[in-house]
Amino acid sequence: MSDIFEATYAIAMHCEKCTNEIQKSLDTIPGEKEVEFNIEKDIMKVKSAIPPSTIIDTVSKDCKKDVIIRGAGASNGSAVCILESSDLSGKVKGLVRMVEINDGHKTLFDVTVDGVDHAGAYKIKVHENGDISKGISSCGNTLYDLKESVDVSSEQGKRFFGVDELPVWKLLGRSISVSTDAAPTAGIVGVVARSAGIWENDKHVCACSGKTIWEERKDALKHNIKH
Repeated sequence: MSDIFEATYAIAMHCEKCTNEIQKSLDTIPGEKEVEFNIEKDIMKVKSAIPPSTIIDTVSKDCKKDVIIRGAGASNGSAVCILESSDLSGKVKGLVRMVEINDGHKTLFDVTVDGVDHAGAYKIKVHENGDISKGISSCGNTLYDLKESVDVSSEQGKRFFGVDELPVWKLLGRSISVSTDAAPTAGIVGVVARSAGIWENDKHVCACSGKTIWEERKDALKHNIKH
């Protein structure tokens, strides 16, 4: 079965010229895709097998516009994990987005690492609990060794892959670590939390902070959360 899923993105659009520019950028990304634009709501929907991080990076670079993912996959089928240094210094150094496909029989992982101390092959594992109070050391045993690694060159790396028969609900509240064989407890780690499915989050002002999504985007970028 194909690894197709739907995702919505917030991006400022004023007219057809804007959408044509965005479409032109998306056309440079290999692979089939269906794209819909809602200029009134500044929302773009993409149905494809393309990693959200790739869409965000490509359109941001080509169109000089902020792109914010607003939802992916079906309700209760999407999650996110913000990765920080295992020494809990507070610096965000990576992000993992997860979305179910094929009626929950497969979960896609979109992993971005940005800012680790050393280049190399970093293995991705899910641990049995979400206690990151002492970094990777307090996360418990490895629950799922995803048998995947992200090749970090010049301190940055990306990996997109699917895992069969691992639905998102089995990951919620647990932790994900990204580390090397040489230093298995000195990598980056975070807790998996549910995120919005497609069309579950189209608000442009946060009820908690009163900030617009664009103001929150600036805050996220300051903390190295790019995707």
